[in-house]
Amino acid sequence: RDRVKLSYVVDRIGETEEISVSDEDVEKRLTFLSQRYGMPAERIRPEMEKQDEGLQHLRTEIRGDKVMDFLLENAKIKS
Repeated sequence: RDRVKLSYVVDRIGETEEISVSDEDVEKRLTFLSQRYGMPAERIRPEMEKQDEGLQHLRTEIRGDKVMDFLLENAKIKS
């Protein structure tokens, strides 16, 4: 339940702050994944496309990472 709530909050922040995921962002993540799994880069995209909503899930993950980066960059910490 908490994870679902968090995903809604992150999505809402992404919308409000107009944080988007470019095709370049997706390609960078696919390259990273190919290196991580020792798979040739040209095979990783077809593998993701085989999965039901694989690339959409990847875009959601990237956007979440970008939102978290945004929050960290803009956090004001009181001491």
